[in-house]
Amino acid sequence: MVTVDPLTDAIATGVGVGWETSPRLADCARHAAMRGQTQEPAFTHSIAVLDAMLAAITAILTSAGFTVRESLNDYAPFTLDVVDAPPTGPSWERREGELAWPALPSGEAAVGTAQT
Repeated sequence: MVTVDPLTDAIATGVGVGWETSPRLADCARHAAMRGQTQEPAFTHSIAVLDAMLAAITAILTSAGFTVRESLNDYAPFTLDVVDAPPTGPSWERREGELAWPALPSGEAAVGTAQT
């Protein structure tokens, strides 16, 4: 999930990224937490999934040149703040000097497109 908040400050950077487990797992984990049963398998699995996904999202965004941090917002646990974007476009962007895709012969449709 990605959230955008136009009101930014030192805590809220404007862009938040997070992950939500399945509604069923989240519901079971929430009920376990409300009963204080933090060793309940659904609760511990939910936390493990959230930790793993945030680590993966952090690695992916960092590799793409973004700067992220754990959210400072107490009302948004298990989320990341995107602090800064890369100074240029994505590394896989077409660069000057690369070949353009060749034009298709007249009347031939590209794969996956409808012919008009």
